[in-house]
Amino acid sequence: MQQAPAEPQYRDRLATLLEHSGQREQALACYERFLRDYPGETVSRYNYACVLRRAGRNEEALAQFGRALEEKISDPQEVLATMAPILADLQRHAEARQALDRSLALDPAFYPALYNLALLEEEEGNQAQARMLLQRILARSPHDSAALARLANGQRLVDPADPLPGQLERALANVRNNPFAEEELRYALGKLRDDLAQYPEAFAQYTEGNRLSRQRVGPYDRAGQEQLVAALQNRFAERPPDAADTDAFSPVFVCGMFRSGSTLLEQMLAAHPAVTAGGELDFFPSRVPLNELPGPIPAESLALSDGYRQFLANTFPGAGMVTNKRPDNFLYLGLILSLFPSARVLYTHRNPLDNCLSVYFQQLGPGFRYANDLLDTGHFYRQQQRLLEHWQRVFPDNILLVEYEQLVTAPREQLAQVLAFLGLPWNDGCLDFARVRNRVRTASVTQVREGLYTRSCERWRNYARQLEPLAEYLRQQGFPNSQA
Repeated sequence: MQQAPAEPQYRDRLATLLEHSGQREQALACYERFLRDYPGETVSRYNYACVLRRAGRNEEALAQFGRALEEKISDPQEVLATMAPILADLQRHAEARQALDRSLALDPAFYPALYNLALLEEEEGNQAQARMLLQRILARSPHDSAALARLANGQRLVDPADPLPGQLERALANVRNNPFAEEELRYALGKLRDDLAQYPEAFAQYTEGNRLSRQRVGPYDRAGQEQLVAALQNRFAERPPDAADTDAFSPVFVCGMFRSGSTLLEQMLAAHPAVTAGGELDFFPSRVPLNELPGPIPAESLALSDGYRQFLANTFPGAGMVTNKRPDNFLYLGLILSLFPSARVLYTHRNPLDNCLSVYFQQLGPGFRYANDLLDTGHFYRQQQRLLEHWQRVFPDNILLVEYEQLVTAPREQLAQVLAFLGLPWNDGCLDFARVRNRVRTASVTQVREGLYTRSCERWRNYARQLEPLAEYLRQQGFPNSQA
Protein backbone atom coordinates (compact mmCIF):
# COMPACT_ATOMS: atom_id res chain seq x y z
CA MET A 1 0.00 0.00 0.00
CA GLN A 2 2.87 2.37 0.76
CA GLN A 3 4.35 1.67 -2.70
CA ALA A 4 1.15 2.36 -4.65
CA PRO A 5 -1.08 4.45 -2.40
CA ALA A 6 -3.21 5.84 -5.24
CA GLU A 7 -4.09 2.55 -6.93
CA PRO A 8 -7.90 2.21 -6.76
CA GLN A 9 -7.78 -1.55 -6.29
CA TYR A 10 -5.64 -1.14 -3.18
CA ARG A 11 -7.91 1.54 -1.75
CA ASP A 12 -10.96 -0.60 -2.45
CA ARG A 13 -9.30 -3.62 -0.91
CA LEU A 14 -8.32 -1.67 2.19
CA ALA A 15 -11.83 -0.23 2.56
CA THR A 16 -13.35 -3.69 2.10
CA LEU A 17 -11.07 -5.14 4.76
CA LEU A 18 -11.92 -2.31 7.13
CA GLU A 19 -15.66 -2.85 6.71
CA HIS A 20 -15.39 -6.62 7.06
CA SER A 21 -13.49 -6.15 10.30
CA GLY A 22 -16.30 -3.99 11.68
CA GLN A 23 -14.64 -0.64 10.98
CA ARG A 24 -17.25 0.78 8.63
CA GLU A 25 -16.60 4.44 9.47
CA GLN A 26 -12.90 3.94 8.76
CA ALA A 27 -13.82 2.31 5.46
CA LEU A 28 -15.96 5.31 4.52
CA ALA A 29 -13.17 7.68 5.49
CA CYS A 30 -10.78 5.69 3.32
CA TYR A 31 -13.04 6.14 0.30
CA GLU A 32 -13.61 9.81 1.05
CA ARG A 33 -9.89 10.58 1.17
CA PHE A 34 -9.23 8.71 -2.04
CA LEU A 35 -12.15 10.25 -3.98
CA ARG A 36 -11.13 13.76 -2.94
CA ASP A 37 -7.84 13.20 -4.73
CA TYR A 38 -9.16 11.05 -7.57
CA PRO A 39 -12.80 12.06 -8.15
CA GLY A 40 -12.95 10.34 -11.55
CA GLU A 41 -12.58 6.81 -10.16
CA THR A 42 -16.18 5.80 -10.79
CA VAL A 43 -15.86 2.17 -9.67
CA SER A 44 -14.50 3.30 -6.32
CA ARG A 45 -17.34 5.82 -6.09
CA TYR A 46 -19.85 3.04 -6.74
CA ASN A 47 -18.28 0.90 -4.03
CA TYR A 48 -18.30 3.88 -1.67
CA ALA A 49 -22.02 4.35 -2.34
CA CYS A 50 -22.65 0.68 -1.54
CA VAL A 51 -20.94 1.06 1.84
CA LEU A 52 -23.01 4.19 2.52
CA ARG A 53 -26.11 2.14 1.72
CA ARG A 54 -25.12 -0.58 4.17
CA ALA A 55 -24.50 2.12 6.77
CA GLY A 56 -28.09 3.32 6.35
CA ARG A 57 -27.04 6.63 4.81
CA ASN A 58 -29.40 6.31 1.90
CA GLU A 59 -29.55 9.87 0.64
CA GLU A 60 -25.76 10.11 0.57
CA ALA A 61 -25.59 6.76 -1.21
CA LEU A 62 -28.02 7.96 -3.88
CA ALA A 63 -25.96 11.12 -4.39
CA GLN A 64 -22.81 9.06 -4.97
CA PHE A 65 -24.56 6.64 -7.32
CA GLY A 66 -25.92 9.64 -9.22
CA ARG A 67 -22.48 11.14 -9.53
CA ALA A 68 -21.08 7.83 -10.79
CA LEU A 69 -23.74 7.89 -13.51
CA GLU A 70 -22.88 11.49 -14.41
CA GLU A 71 -19.25 10.49 -14.75
CA LYS A 72 -20.19 7.77 -17.24
CA ILE A 73 -19.45 4.71 -15.18
CA SER A 74 -19.36 1.48 -17.15
CA ASP A 75 -22.41 -0.76 -16.71
CA PRO A 76 -24.78 2.05 -15.68
CA GLN A 77 -27.66 -0.46 -15.71
CA GLU A 78 -26.16 -2.02 -12.57
CA VAL A 79 -26.02 1.35 -10.82
CA LEU A 80 -29.64 2.11 -11.69
CA ALA A 81 -30.84 -1.32 -10.53
CA THR A 82 -28.97 -0.82 -7.25
CA MET A 83 -30.52 2.61 -6.72
CA ALA A 84 -34.10 1.35 -7.14
CA PRO A 85 -34.46 -0.50 -3.80
CA ILE A 86 -32.99 2.49 -1.97
CA LEU A 87 -35.53 4.80 -3.58
CA ALA A 88 -38.27 2.36 -2.60
CA ASP A 89 -37.03 2.34 1.00
CA LEU A 90 -37.38 6.12 0.95
CA GLN A 91 -40.99 5.77 -0.29
CA ARG A 92 -39.99 7.28 -3.65
CA HIS A 93 -41.67 4.51 -5.60
CA ALA A 94 -42.14 6.35 -8.90
CA GLU A 95 -38.41 7.14 -8.99
CA ALA A 96 -37.62 3.50 -8.20
CA ARG A 97 -39.68 2.39 -11.18
CA GLN A 98 -37.99 4.98 -13.40
CA ALA A 99 -34.55 3.72 -12.35
CA LEU A 100 -35.50 0.13 -13.24
CA ASP A 101 -37.04 1.20 -16.55
CA ARG A 102 -33.83 3.06 -17.42
CA SER A 103 -31.76 0.03 -16.48
CA LEU A 104 -33.80 -2.26 -18.70
CA ALA A 105 -33.69 0.26 -21.56
CA LEU A 106 -29.91 -0.13 -21.46
CA ASP A 107 -30.03 -3.93 -21.14
CA PRO A 108 -33.47 -5.60 -21.52
CA ALA A 109 -32.11 -8.88 -20.12
CA PHE A 110 -30.36 -7.43 -17.06
CA TYR A 111 -31.33 -9.85 -14.29
CA PRO A 112 -31.27 -7.55 -11.20
CA ALA A 113 -33.49 -5.00 -12.93
CA LEU A 114 -35.95 -7.63 -14.17
CA TYR A 115 -36.16 -9.25 -10.75
CA ASN A 116 -36.47 -5.98 -8.82
CA LEU A 117 -39.15 -4.75 -11.22
CA ALA A 118 -41.06 -8.01 -10.69
CA LEU A 119 -40.88 -7.40 -6.93
CA LEU A 120 -42.10 -3.85 -7.37
CA GLU A 121 -45.06 -4.99 -9.51
CA GLU A 122 -45.92 -7.67 -6.95
CA GLU A 123 -45.70 -5.24 -4.05
CA GLU A 124 -47.99 -2.81 -5.85
CA GLY A 125 -50.55 -5.55 -6.50
CA ASN A 126 -49.80 -6.04 -10.19
CA GLN A 127 -49.51 -9.83 -10.08
CA ALA A 128 -49.90 -10.44 -13.82
CA GLN A 129 -47.05 -8.07 -14.66
CA ALA A 130 -44.89 -9.60 -11.94
CA ARG A 131 -45.44 -13.11 -13.34
CA MET A 132 -44.63 -11.94 -16.86
CA LEU A 133 -41.28 -10.52 -15.72
CA LEU A 134 -40.43 -13.65 -13.76
CA GLN A 135 -41.25 -15.78 -16.79
CA ARG A 136 -38.85 -13.64 -18.83
CA ILE A 137 -36.12 -14.56 -16.37
CA LEU A 138 -37.06 -18.25 -16.45
CA ALA A 139 -37.11 -18.30 -20.25
CA ARG A 140 -33.36 -17.61 -20.12
CA SER A 141 -32.62 -19.45 -16.87
CA PRO A 142 -35.24 -22.17 -16.21
CA HIS A 143 -33.74 -23.23 -12.86
CA ASP A 144 -33.40 -19.76 -11.33
CA SER A 145 -34.38 -20.39 -7.72
CA ALA A 146 -35.28 -16.81 -6.83
CA ALA A 147 -37.63 -16.38 -9.80
CA LEU A 148 -39.25 -19.77 -9.22
CA ALA A 149 -39.74 -19.02 -5.53
CA ARG A 150 -41.35 -15.65 -6.27
CA LEU A 151 -43.61 -17.29 -8.85
CA ALA A 152 -44.68 -19.92 -6.31
CA ASN A 153 -45.30 -17.41 -3.53
CA GLY A 154 -47.15 -15.00 -5.80
CA GLN A 155 -50.13 -17.25 -6.45
CA ARG A 156 -52.34 -19.84 -4.80
CA LEU A 157 -52.11 -23.12 -6.66
CA VAL A 158 -55.42 -24.96 -7.12
CA ASP A 159 -54.75 -27.36 -10.01
CA PRO A 160 -52.77 -30.52 -9.13
CA ALA A 161 -51.77 -30.75 -12.80
CA ASP A 162 -50.12 -27.33 -12.77
CA PRO A 163 -46.55 -27.66 -14.11
CA LEU A 164 -45.01 -25.32 -11.53
CA PRO A 165 -44.25 -27.95 -8.83
CA GLY A 166 -42.50 -30.02 -11.48
CA GLN A 167 -40.42 -27.01 -12.48
CA LEU A 168 -39.31 -26.60 -8.89
CA GLU A 169 -38.53 -30.31 -8.54
CA ARG A 170 -36.33 -30.19 -11.64
CA ALA A 171 -34.61 -27.07 -10.38
CA LEU A 172 -33.89 -28.80 -7.06
CA ALA A 173 -32.00 -31.51 -8.91
CA ASN A 174 -29.70 -28.81 -10.34
CA VAL A 175 -28.82 -26.88 -7.17
CA ARG A 176 -27.37 -29.50 -4.86
CA ASN A 177 -24.14 -27.51 -4.54
CA ASN A 178 -25.96 -24.26 -3.82
CA PRO A 179 -27.49 -24.48 -0.31
CA PHE A 180 -29.24 -21.11 -0.47
CA ALA A 181 -30.90 -21.87 -3.80
CA GLU A 182 -32.00 -25.26 -2.47
CA GLU A 183 -33.36 -23.54 0.64
CA GLU A 184 -35.42 -21.13 -1.48
CA LEU A 185 -36.83 -23.95 -3.55
CA ARG A 186 -37.69 -26.13 -0.52
CA TYR A 187 -39.76 -23.36 1.06
CA ALA A 188 -41.45 -22.58 -2.26
CA LEU A 189 -42.25 -26.22 -2.95
CA GLY A 190 -43.61 -26.59 0.57
CA LYS A 191 -45.92 -23.68 -0.10
CA LEU A 192 -47.24 -25.25 -3.33
CA ARG A 193 -47.79 -28.62 -1.66
CA ASP A 194 -49.70 -26.84 1.12
CA ASP A 195 -51.84 -25.06 -1.50
CA LEU A 196 -52.76 -28.49 -2.92
CA ALA A 197 -53.56 -29.89 0.55
CA GLN A 198 -50.63 -32.32 0.27
CA TYR A 199 -49.77 -31.69 3.89
CA PRO A 200 -47.23 -34.44 4.71
CA GLU A 201 -45.26 -33.60 1.55
CA ALA A 202 -45.46 -29.87 2.35
CA PHE A 203 -44.19 -30.33 5.90
CA ALA A 204 -41.30 -32.48 4.67
CA GLN A 205 -40.19 -29.71 2.32
CA TYR A 206 -40.51 -27.04 5.01
CA THR A 207 -38.52 -29.19 7.44
CA GLU A 208 -35.67 -29.48 4.97
CA GLY A 209 -35.85 -25.76 4.14
CA ASN A 210 -35.61 -24.90 7.82
CA ARG A 211 -32.65 -27.23 8.27
CA LEU A 212 -30.78 -25.37 5.54
CA SER A 213 -31.87 -22.00 6.92
CA ARG A 214 -30.61 -22.93 10.37
CA GLN A 215 -27.21 -23.77 8.90
CA ARG A 216 -27.15 -20.35 7.21
CA VAL A 217 -28.31 -18.09 10.05
CA GLY A 218 -27.11 -19.97 13.11
CA PRO A 219 -28.87 -21.16 16.27
CA TYR A 220 -31.44 -19.28 18.35
CA ASP A 221 -30.30 -18.17 21.80
CA ARG A 222 -33.19 -18.95 24.19
CA ALA A 223 -31.34 -17.78 27.29
CA GLY A 224 -30.35 -14.55 25.58
CA GLN A 225 -33.94 -13.80 24.59
CA GLU A 226 -35.16 -14.46 28.13
CA GLN A 227 -32.49 -12.13 29.50
CA LEU A 228 -33.45 -9.40 27.03
CA VAL A 229 -37.12 -9.60 27.99
CA ALA A 230 -36.28 -9.53 31.72
CA ALA A 231 -33.96 -6.55 31.20
CA LEU A 232 -36.66 -4.64 29.31
CA GLN A 233 -39.21 -5.37 32.02
CA ASN A 234 -36.80 -4.12 34.68
CA ARG A 235 -35.75 -1.05 32.71
CA PHE A 236 -39.34 0.01 32.00
CA ALA A 237 -40.87 -1.31 35.20
CA GLU A 238 -43.35 1.54 35.48
CA ARG A 239 -44.72 4.37 33.45
CA PRO A 240 -42.30 7.32 33.47
CA PRO A 241 -43.64 10.30 35.45
CA ASP A 242 -43.66 12.63 32.45
CA ALA A 243 -45.61 10.08 30.43
CA ALA A 244 -48.76 11.39 32.11
CA ASP A 245 -48.37 14.63 30.16
CA THR A 246 -50.39 14.98 26.99
CA ASP A 247 -48.83 15.63 23.62
CA ALA A 248 -50.58 16.55 20.41
CA PHE A 249 -48.30 14.15 18.54
CA SER A 250 -49.82 10.66 18.66
CA PRO A 251 -47.90 8.34 16.32
CA VAL A 252 -49.44 4.96 15.52
CA PHE A 253 -47.58 1.67 15.76
CA VAL A 254 -48.78 -1.74 14.59
CA CYS A 255 -46.66 -4.48 16.09
CA GLY A 256 -46.70 -7.95 17.57
CA MET A 257 -45.47 -11.41 16.79
CA PHE A 258 -44.35 -11.79 13.17
CA ARG A 259 -47.14 -13.36 11.03
CA SER A 260 -49.87 -12.35 13.47
CA GLY A 261 -51.96 -10.21 11.09
CA SER A 262 -50.19 -6.84 11.24
CA THR A 263 -50.06 -6.43 7.44
CA LEU A 264 -53.76 -7.20 7.10
CA LEU A 265 -54.62 -4.68 9.79
CA GLU A 266 -52.46 -1.98 8.24
CA GLN A 267 -54.03 -2.55 4.82
CA MET A 268 -57.51 -2.21 6.30
CA LEU A 269 -56.49 1.05 7.93
CA ALA A 270 -54.83 2.26 4.71
CA ALA A 271 -58.27 2.28 3.09
CA HIS A 272 -59.33 5.00 5.55
CA PRO A 273 -58.88 8.50 4.04
CA ALA A 274 -57.17 9.76 7.20
CA VAL A 275 -54.51 7.02 7.30
CA THR A 276 -51.29 6.47 5.35
CA ALA A 277 -49.66 3.03 5.52
CA GLY A 278 -46.00 3.53 6.41
CA GLY A 279 -45.05 -0.13 6.25
CA GLU A 280 -42.15 -1.55 8.20
CA LEU A 281 -40.21 1.56 9.19
CA ASP A 282 -36.86 0.75 10.78
CA PHE A 283 -36.41 4.13 12.47
CA PHE A 284 -35.98 2.83 16.03
CA PRO A 285 -34.10 -0.44 15.36
CA SER A 286 -31.63 1.39 13.13
CA ARG A 287 -30.90 4.05 15.76
CA VAL A 288 -31.09 2.20 19.06
CA PRO A 289 -29.64 -1.34 19.00
CA LEU A 290 -31.50 -3.84 21.13
CA ASN A 291 -28.50 -4.37 23.39
CA GLU A 292 -28.70 -0.68 24.36
CA LEU A 293 -32.41 -0.67 25.15
CA PRO A 294 -32.21 -2.06 28.69
CA GLY A 295 -29.88 0.80 29.64
CA PRO A 296 -30.93 4.40 30.30
CA ILE A 297 -33.02 6.13 27.69
CA PRO A 298 -30.42 7.77 25.45
CA ALA A 299 -29.31 11.24 26.50
CA GLU A 300 -30.33 12.34 23.03
CA SER A 301 -33.91 11.16 23.58
CA LEU A 302 -35.27 14.58 22.66
CA ALA A 303 -33.36 14.39 19.39
CA LEU A 304 -34.77 10.88 18.89
CA SER A 305 -38.30 12.16 19.46
CA ASP A 306 -37.88 15.14 17.16
CA GLY A 307 -36.07 12.93 14.67
CA TYR A 308 -39.02 10.57 14.35
CA ARG A 309 -41.43 13.44 13.79
CA GLN A 310 -39.15 14.87 11.12
CA PHE A 311 -38.62 11.45 9.58
CA LEU A 312 -42.36 10.98 9.12
CA ALA A 313 -42.77 14.51 7.76
CA ASN A 314 -39.96 14.03 5.24
CA THR A 315 -40.89 10.50 4.20
CA PHE A 316 -44.66 11.04 3.98
CA PRO A 317 -45.09 14.74 3.16
CA GLY A 318 -48.61 15.96 3.68
CA ALA A 319 -49.78 12.71 5.30
CA GLY A 320 -51.97 12.78 8.37
CA MET A 321 -51.87 9.62 10.45
CA VAL A 322 -49.00 7.33 9.42
CA THR A 323 -48.87 3.74 10.64
CA ASN A 324 -45.49 2.22 11.48
CA LYS A 325 -46.04 -1.51 10.98
CA ARG A 326 -42.76 -3.05 12.08
CA PRO A 327 -43.67 -6.18 14.10
CA ASP A 328 -40.57 -6.22 16.31
CA ASN A 329 -41.29 -2.72 17.57
CA PHE A 330 -42.94 -4.60 20.44
CA LEU A 331 -39.40 -4.78 21.84
CA TYR A 332 -39.16 -0.97 21.68
CA LEU A 333 -42.50 -0.08 23.25
CA GLY A 334 -40.95 0.98 26.55
CA LEU A 335 -38.78 3.50 24.72
CA ILE A 336 -41.50 4.54 22.25
CA LEU A 337 -44.15 5.15 24.88
CA SER A 338 -41.68 7.02 27.06
CA LEU A 339 -40.84 9.31 24.14
CA PHE A 340 -44.44 9.64 22.93
CA PRO A 341 -46.91 9.47 25.86
CA SER A 342 -49.87 9.81 23.49
CA ALA A 343 -48.78 7.15 21.01
CA ARG A 344 -51.30 4.50 20.01
CA VAL A 345 -50.19 0.87 19.71
CA LEU A 346 -52.21 -1.76 17.87
CA TYR A 347 -50.80 -5.08 19.03
CA THR A 348 -51.81 -7.96 16.74
CA HIS A 349 -52.33 -11.33 18.35
CA ARG A 350 -53.01 -14.77 16.90
CA ASN A 351 -53.60 -18.38 17.95
CA PRO A 352 -50.12 -19.58 19.02
CA LEU A 353 -50.16 -22.80 16.97
CA ASP A 354 -51.26 -20.99 13.81
CA ASN A 355 -48.80 -18.20 14.46
CA CYS A 356 -45.81 -20.47 15.08
CA LEU A 357 -46.64 -22.64 12.08
CA SER A 358 -46.85 -19.60 9.81
CA VAL A 359 -43.45 -18.40 11.01
CA TYR A 360 -41.95 -21.86 10.44
CA PHE A 361 -43.24 -21.78 6.86
CA GLN A 362 -41.32 -18.59 5.97
CA GLN A 363 -37.79 -18.31 4.65
CA LEU A 364 -36.24 -15.61 6.83
CA GLY A 365 -32.92 -14.01 7.68
CA PRO A 366 -30.53 -13.88 10.65
CA GLY A 367 -32.90 -11.69 12.64
CA PHE A 368 -35.33 -14.62 12.85
CA ARG A 369 -33.17 -17.43 14.17
CA TYR A 370 -36.07 -18.65 16.27
CA ALA A 371 -38.04 -19.42 13.10
CA ASN A 372 -36.17 -22.57 12.06
CA ASP A 373 -37.29 -24.85 14.88
CA LEU A 374 -40.89 -25.12 16.05
CA LEU A 375 -39.96 -25.31 19.73
CA ASP A 376 -37.70 -22.27 19.34
CA THR A 377 -40.59 -20.45 17.68
CA GLY A 378 -42.82 -21.45 20.57
CA HIS A 379 -40.21 -20.14 23.00
CA PHE A 380 -40.02 -16.80 21.20
CA TYR A 381 -43.82 -16.63 21.13
CA ARG A 382 -43.88 -17.11 24.90
CA GLN A 383 -41.26 -14.40 25.44
CA GLN A 384 -43.15 -11.85 23.34
CA GLN A 385 -46.29 -12.77 25.29
CA ARG A 386 -44.46 -12.07 28.56
CA LEU A 387 -43.42 -8.68 27.25
CA LEU A 388 -46.89 -7.90 25.91
CA GLU A 389 -48.43 -8.61 29.32
CA HIS A 390 -45.82 -6.31 30.90
CA TRP A 391 -46.51 -3.45 28.48
CA GLN A 392 -50.24 -3.84 29.09
CA ARG A 393 -49.66 -3.38 32.81
CA VAL A 394 -47.33 -0.38 32.43
CA PHE A 395 -49.07 1.38 29.53
CA PRO A 396 -52.68 0.13 29.68
CA ASP A 397 -54.22 3.13 27.91
CA ASN A 398 -51.82 3.11 24.97
CA ILE A 399 -52.22 -0.47 23.76
CA LEU A 400 -55.14 -2.17 22.02
CA LEU A 401 -54.95 -5.91 21.45
CA VAL A 402 -56.26 -6.87 17.99
CA GLU A 403 -57.11 -10.54 17.60
CA TYR A 404 -56.41 -11.88 14.10
CA GLU A 405 -59.27 -14.36 14.29
CA GLN A 406 -61.73 -11.60 15.18
CA LEU A 407 -60.35 -9.41 12.40
CA VAL A 408 -61.16 -11.97 9.71
CA THR A 409 -64.43 -13.37 11.14
CA ALA A 410 -65.99 -10.17 12.52
CA PRO A 411 -64.12 -7.40 10.69
CA ARG A 412 -66.68 -4.63 11.15
CA GLU A 413 -66.81 -5.03 14.92
CA GLN A 414 -63.05 -5.34 15.31
CA LEU A 415 -62.29 -2.41 12.99
CA ALA A 416 -64.86 -0.19 14.70
CA GLN A 417 -62.99 -0.76 17.95
CA VAL A 418 -59.64 -0.03 16.29
CA LEU A 419 -60.84 3.19 14.66
CA ALA A 420 -62.42 4.41 17.89
CA PHE A 421 -59.13 3.74 19.67
CA LEU A 422 -57.36 5.87 17.04
CA GLY A 423 -59.97 8.63 17.33
CA LEU A 424 -61.18 8.12 13.75
CA PRO A 425 -64.74 7.89 12.42
CA TRP A 426 -65.99 4.72 10.80
CA ASN A 427 -65.34 4.36 7.06
CA ASP A 428 -66.85 1.58 4.94
CA GLY A 429 -63.78 1.60 2.72
CA CYS A 430 -61.82 -0.24 5.40
CA LEU A 431 -63.78 -3.38 4.57
CA ASP A 432 -62.86 -3.04 0.90
CA PHE A 433 -59.13 -2.81 1.56
CA ALA A 434 -58.11 -5.10 -1.35
CA ARG A 435 -58.67 -2.17 -3.71
CA VAL A 436 -55.91 -0.12 -2.07
CA ARG A 437 -52.84 -0.02 -4.30
CA ASN A 438 -50.22 1.21 -1.88
CA ARG A 439 -46.97 -0.72 -1.93
CA VAL A 440 -46.84 -3.70 0.45
CA ARG A 441 -43.33 -4.94 1.25
CA THR A 442 -43.83 -7.89 3.59
CA ALA A 443 -44.13 -11.67 3.43
CA SER A 444 -47.94 -11.21 3.30
CA VAL A 445 -47.87 -9.17 0.10
CA THR A 446 -49.90 -11.69 -1.93
CA GLN A 447 -52.40 -12.64 0.77
CA VAL A 448 -53.54 -9.10 1.57
CA ARG A 449 -54.45 -8.51 -2.08
CA GLU A 450 -57.05 -11.31 -1.88
CA GLY A 451 -59.36 -9.58 0.57
CA LEU A 452 -60.69 -11.29 3.67
CA TYR A 453 -60.55 -15.07 4.03
CA THR A 454 -60.62 -17.42 7.01
CA ARG A 455 -58.63 -20.40 5.73
CA SER A 456 -55.62 -19.42 7.87
CA CYS A 457 -57.67 -19.81 11.06
CA GLU A 458 -56.98 -23.17 12.68
CA ARG A 459 -54.64 -24.04 9.84
CA TRP A 460 -52.61 -25.94 12.41
CA ARG A 461 -55.15 -28.77 12.23
CA ASN A 462 -53.69 -29.75 8.86
CA TYR A 463 -50.43 -30.47 10.68
CA ALA A 464 -51.76 -31.65 14.05
CA ARG A 465 -49.49 -34.70 14.25
CA GLN A 466 -46.34 -32.74 13.39
CA LEU A 467 -47.27 -30.03 15.89
CA GLU A 468 -47.81 -32.29 18.90
CA PRO A 469 -44.42 -31.44 20.54
CA LEU A 470 -45.06 -27.70 20.06
CA ALA A 471 -48.60 -27.99 21.42
CA GLU A 472 -47.33 -29.78 24.52
CA TYR A 473 -44.62 -27.16 25.02
CA LEU A 474 -47.14 -24.32 24.72
CA ARG A 475 -49.49 -25.97 27.20
CA GLN A 476 -46.61 -26.20 29.66
CA GLN A 477 -45.98 -22.50 29.07
CA GLY A 478 -49.50 -21.50 30.03
CA PHE A 479 -51.43 -21.69 26.75
CA PRO A 480 -54.16 -24.23 27.65
CA ASN A 481 -55.95 -23.96 24.29
CA SER A 482 -52.92 -25.20 22.36
CA GLN A 483 -54.24 -28.63 21.47
CA ALA A 484 -52.97 -30.66 18.58
